[in-house]
Amino acid sequence: MSNLAYKIEVEETRVVKTTRNKKTSNNKKTNTKPKSMLNIVALQIASLVILSAFIAIMTLNDYSRLSQVKDNIERQKRINASLQKEISLLESKVEEVFGSKKIEEIASERLGMIYPTEENRIYINSKEQEFVRKKPEQSVGLLGNLIK
Repeated sequence: MSNLAYKIEVEETRVVKTTRNKKTSNNKKTNTKPKSMLNIVALQIASLVILSAFIAIMTLNDYSRLSQVKDNIERQKRINASLQKEISLLESKVEEVFGSKKIEEIASERLGMIYPTEENRIYINSKEQEFVRKKPEQSVGLLGNLIK
């Protein structure tokens, strides 16, 4: 064999301790951690990297969703503004069509209707159920009787 010597101590047919020594071992090992400890540290670092990557991906996904929601809100605001303009336009058209001026105009032009004057008013006497062409007498008081 090479420079290595093996020393085995035996106690009642069982191996208690195995050591490995170099014959000329003046060099000290700098890495004294066992391999299992190195594996644990490597596993912890890998877990940390994976966790960090997962958090980064989830954060980007959340920002993406937030951006989509903001875009949807802006689109809905534009749609609402255009619908509000359409509503006000339709309200003005309804007012134009069903407004009192338009109804008066249609009634006078198409149907020949006019506002009543003193000459063309008809008063109905509800007690006698007959039409009366003259204005009912109103009590005007003492001064009104003297002026007539």
